[in-house]
Formats: sequence, C-alpha cells, structure tokens
Amino acid sequence: MNNKFVTTMENGANAVALRIDRACDWLAIRFEYDRERSWICMQLWDPAGRLRYTHLDFYQDRHAVIHCDPGRTDLMGVPGPVDAGEWKLTFAFKAPKTFTLEWEAGDGMPPAELTVPPQRLRRWCDAGGETGGGYALNRYDWNESVETGSRWYKGDFHTHSRLSDGKMSPEQQMRQAHVRGLDFFAVTDHNLLPASWPEGGVLVIPGIEFTSLKKGHWNALGLNRWLDWTEGLTEDGVFTQELQNRLMEQAGRLGAIRSINHPMMAHFSWLYTETPLAYIDTLEIMNSPNCSGGPGFTERALALWGTLWNEGYCVPGIGGSDTHMLPSELYKETGLPSFIGDPANYVYADGLSAASILQAARSGRVYVSRGPELDIGISVGNQPYMLGDDLTNALRASTDGLVRYRLTVRGAAECELHLVENGTITAKYPLRTNEETLEFPLDWGHEPYVWGRVDIRSAEGRLVAFTNPVYSGARKPDIKTWGELLTIAQSLSASE
Repeated sequence: MNNKFVTTMENGANAVALRIDRACDWLAIRFEYDRERSWICMQLWDPAGRLRYTHLDFYQDRHAVIHCDPGRTDLMGVPGPVDAGEWKLTFAFKAPKTFTLEWEAGDGMPPAELTVPPQRLRRWCDAGGETGGGYALNRYDWNESVETGSRWYKGDFHTHSRLSDGKMSPEQQMRQAHVRGLDFFAVTDHNLLPASWPEGGVLVIPGIEFTSLKKGHWNALGLNRWLDWTEGLTEDGVFTQELQNRLMEQAGRLGAIRSINHPMMAHFSWLYTETPLAYIDTLEIMNSPNCSGGPGFTERALALWGTLWNEGYCVPGIGGSDTHMLPSELYKETGLPSFIGDPANYVYADGLSAASILQAARSGRVYVSRGPELDIGISVGNQPYMLGDDLTNALRASTDGLVRYRLTVRGAAECELHLVENGTITAKYPLRTNEETLEFPLDWGHEPYVWGRVDIRSAEGRLVAFTNPVYSGARKPDIKTWGELLTIAQSLSASE
C-alpha cells in the first residue's frame, strides 16, 4: 500500500487523524507548521493508544519514519509494526494555526526522500511495552558497564541536541563528548525522551528536561519511561504547580534523579513556590558558566544551596553545561564558547554504568570543576570516607572527634581554596603551583549538626570548582517548600 494524503488543519484544532487500512512495515510523515521554530510539540499515537513519535519544533527535521526496523526509525520514534487503524497526531504547548501533513505507509522501503539511512543505534525501547499509554525504555540496560573499576568518571548532566533547541546532532554530541574527554553525559532535551541513540564509546544516560515556559525547568535524570506532561498545561504553555508536583512524584517513584536546573538564572529561575523540598534530589549549582551573567547566577545558586543545607536538607549539588551551541560558536555578549562538559561533573562510581553513575550522584559523590582535578581523601580515625557521606556514627566512635581532609589539587595554580563549614568560609589556602596537596582537620566531635565542603576560586574570585559536603548530625527542617527556602535565602542576603 503506497497511498499519499495531504491534510490541512486550520482554526486551531489540536489533533488530526490518519487512517491506515492494513498493517505495514513503515509509516513516513512530512509536515509543515505555519511558522518556524514554533516550540509546538507533537505526539503521534497508534491505534492501540501507544505513543510512537514525538516532535518539538525548533531544529528537529519536519519529517520522520516509523519502521519495524529500529535502524531505520527516527531517534524520537518507537520502532515496531505499523498497525492498521486510526493513528492520531496531537499537539501540546500550542496547536498550529495551519498544519500540512503528507504521509505514506507501506512495505519494503519508504520513499528515498523520507528514508532514514541505516544507523548504528542503541535501541532503548520497542512498541510492545506500553499498550494504552506512553513508552518505556524497556531495552535500555541500566547496569551495562562501559568500563569496570572504581574511579572518578567525568561527565555532564545537562545537554541539548537538535532534537529540541540545541545545534549539535546526537552524532556530533557523541563526537564532542569524546573530544572533551567525557566518560558519560545525560541527554536532556526539552520535554523529549529519545527512543534510541547513536552508538559510541561514551555512556549516554537517558533523561528529560521538563520545560515550562516562563516558570522554570527541571531534569529527570535516568528516567526510564515517558511521562505525560501534557495534562495540566495552561493555554500559554505553562505547567501548573499541580502538574509539576505530579511529574516530580512520578519521576521519583520511577527512580529518576530530580534536579532543579539553573534555579537562580534570571528568566529561567525556578518559580514554583509550592514545590516540596523533599522532591528535590539534586540542585544544579553551576550552569552555562560562560554566558552573560553566568558567574552571578552561580553565586546565587551556591548561596541558596548553602541555605538548603543549613535547613537540614542534605541535597547534593551538580553542574551542567546546558550547551545549545556548536563548538565553533561563541556567546555574543562574552565572546566565549559553550562546550559539552564545561563544567564537568567528576563522579566517584563503582564502574561506568548508568545505574552506578546515578547512584553515586544521588549519594553526593561528586565534585564539579571547570578545569582543576582533585584527589580527595577523607577519614575519621583510620576509616576512609567519600564526599556526601554521613560521618555521625564515625565521629561518635572516634577518640578525638576529628575529620581529616587531604586534598591534592591539579591545574589550579594562582587559585585559592576555601573551606566552607555551615555556609561560612572558615579557612583559605593559596594554591601557588600546578599541583598542591593540603591537609586540614575538622573538629566536629561536639557539633550537633555540621557540614563542610571545599570551593576553589580563581585569582579574580570566580568559582572554578566545588565539592559536595560531608556532614555529621542532623537537623529537623523547619521548612517544607521551595517558596519558604527562597524567603529565608532572601532574608539572609538582605541582612548581609
């Protein structure tokens, strides 16, 4: 069957149907909206109500193939048989005023101009897993190790590709991650969860950046299935507080890490004041450091993070390049580039698998850096510990109540190391050469609740690296929501 149909949809309708008379090997679609880079998000559903393709209109091609052969299926398409019956296209964020659709279905090969070239892909899901709903990444092996052994693995928790509004293709992302020396990165396109990904030597962790126009973004890192974010949108594409809370609760139940992105970045700040702090697994501290205002956004996020810890929430901090640019491009305002892996997250994990990286990040075994590399030794008595560890029981059993911190710093000449305890800088150490080793004891034996981390700053005072804290004791939080946290942080800032 090789029939061709053209449908024009007008007057703001939010869905269009196409009917396939018999089962086929493939379905090819080509479509046009009434404007460029519209941010319209489209979903294609098969007759069983399974989500088979998603499209965000920015840089993504306006055509796709759904094929029984995974290697010939679009990255955002769920491969599998094309069943007979009514297929439906629905729109989120905003429906187009005018929409033109061409589609064909058949056996063998699709038309040459719509054919997806055979690709070496990692198939993350198939069409059989989610009848009557979205799709699960039921083919992704979370425990498969690219490399074995415990060490610091270098990666990026926030990236964008041409599937949404990034300029690099997924293949370019893989190449650039390799060039930049990354071991892993998370793919976090806006409201999109890929069904497949190009093969390569770098570990790719599925994720999604839930993106609400005007009110903030958050990452679900390690998300193993598509979540319906379209129920609860306002007419102008804003997620309601209830929708955000539902998505966060669902993502947490599925085991994903929930990370608030660029929480204090001007127009992209997190404005959902009724977000339960218990839903936040990590906080993105450093994001897009070379953009205009990047250092200031980082400092505000760092201060907010300190307030969160002082209130008793032991939430790890991470970084993300949030790169949308080609490696050859520069920010107009600063004349600086945006590279995948800048900043880099160094994660101490037991092997390079998605499961081990995510578990280590959840535990706070992370330091974030724009260049300096660290060897970190933490001990109480004769027992070694790691970033993110709770030292309460170890200090209670120790004879001297001391935490011994030993740190070797490479690549930070002319910088200064700051020891931060309970949000206050308690010591400063100059780093005069390209490799420095420092040792300092922390007298925490009699503290009911105390935490400490290390910051490294350039000669100009800019943050170039930070560690996650270790801590002892506990504090029962007096606050429960993001809005209460902001109120405390703002009052502290006003009093300084």
